[in-house]
Amino acid sequence: RAAAPGRPSATRQLGIEGAVRRLEQLVEEGIASIPPVPGARALQALIMQEAKRLVPKSLAQSAA
Repeated sequence: RAAAPGRPSATRQLGIEGAVRRLEQLVEEGIASIPPVPGARALQALIMQEAKRLVPKSLAQSAA
């Protein structure tokens, strides 16, 4: 579905490694934007966990 004509694709624009780096950048920015409130650390951990789940281990290691 993501490869549908006219639909944006980070992988198509940046390549696999570039798309993984972009995801990592967005996750870091999102985590940094969480204010220091009760539960912030748990939310940060959840975001990191979900981001890791989205990227296969082999791709995450090759983009690092």
